[in-house]
Amino acid sequence: MKHVYPTNEIAHLWAHKTQTSARNGQGNFYFDGDTIYSYGSHFPIARHVAAAAGNAVLFTTRTRSVTTSRHVSDVRRAIPDAVPVFECHNVSDQPRTISEAKGKAVTELTGQLEKVAAPKRTYPALQKIEQALVNPDGGLSEPVAAFAGKRLSMHKSPGRNDWSITHRATGYQIESVMEREQARAILASIDKMKAWDKITADGKMAPELKETLWSAISKARRQSDSVAGVNRNPATVAKLWTSLESAVQTANEFNEFFGFKTQYTIPATIEPLRTIVESYRAGQAERRRVRDAARMAKYSAQRIAREKQELEWAEKQPELMAAWRNGSNPEALRGHLSSLPCMLRVSAAGDEIETSLGARFPVSHAHKVLPIVQALWAEGREYQRNGHTIHLGHYELDKVTATTVEAGCHIVPRAEVERIAAELAERVEVSA
Repeated sequence: MKHVYPTNEIAHLWAHKTQTSARNGQGNFYFDGDTIYSYGSHFPIARHVAAAAGNAVLFTTRTRSVTTSRHVSDVRRAIPDAVPVFECHNVSDQPRTISEAKGKAVTELTGQLEKVAAPKRTYPALQKIEQALVNPDGGLSEPVAAFAGKRLSMHKSPGRNDWSITHRATGYQIESVMEREQARAILASIDKMKAWDKITADGKMAPELKETLWSAISKARRQSDSVAGVNRNPATVAKLWTSLESAVQTANEFNEFFGFKTQYTIPATIEPLRTIVESYRAGQAERRRVRDAARMAKYSAQRIAREKQELEWAEKQPELMAAWRNGSNPEALRGHLSSLPCMLRVSAAGDEIETSLGARFPVSHAHKVLPIVQALWAEGREYQRNGHTIHLGHYELDKVTATTVEAGCHIVPRAEVERIAAELAERVEVSA
């Protein structure tokens, strides 16, 4: 049995189980039994597996080099549409191990979203500042007394791993129960508020300081969330939610196919986030609609402008072509001659035929060739150069059909040839 095949056949041989093994000539793409590999047994791409529900393919999700990526794409395309494909990190693992890994992915994504869904931590001192910011008549005397300058420190609760930020002079605490890194993040933000020394002794502040304070408070909250591994940005939440939906679906499909009982759902603990996700998706859809509408409007305007230009050009063409045939070189034709039907004219000196593509040949040659062409048309015959050469200056007549005369890159319409023939005949009569 043959075992060495072109690279583009290996994936198909494996996918359709035509034989038990095969490889390409380079030996870097091969299969042995149920598994197909790229560059060696360390990188299995896919494996045929059987279950009570039928046959399926386990397909790798591992990263790969450029060449291996081509192998992976070849394998993916070769798998028949009717065969279920389940992605996993290591296709050599047993189905139960893969099922557990998919369940772990669901659990991890759920955990991340549960952190987002959990109530936000509250920081009394920051709330006092916020209240003062939204209340024009409010003062900041108490917070200023605690936060002014750099006389702040972190303090650990005795016997516990709880931290607080304390004003050393007064003992004013920002938060009494906090993880160490959260305390550090808030301390860093407040410590950098350069605007505190511009607040009056009674706690009043100038309006221009509010933006600075708002920014510092928001940063403190974001830093605290970041330390706790929480990102409440709607785009991030929607991305996590989408990943969880996909993980739940793929895990359930895998378990159902291989007969495992475990089935997953979106837990109630994160259901409050669904509104955020749907709102974000709706916003995305609206932005996409507006973007697509703008793009279509742009394309439509371009199409209308192009059609208008084409119409204007079509209206001008006959006049411009006639001007060229009469010996002028209209500026409007510059750059367009190659796209127009090939035209002919007699040179100003009267001794050459000029083409709109820039070629020239003697009028005397035209007088010899035109009767041949006209005779062919009259007899309903065609001509194809086959060893006998009919010269047109430096060029040769290649072909005569019922509608054209061809010489090199020139394809001259019959009407143009008949027009120049009539003009030459008229010149001969005048000269006689």
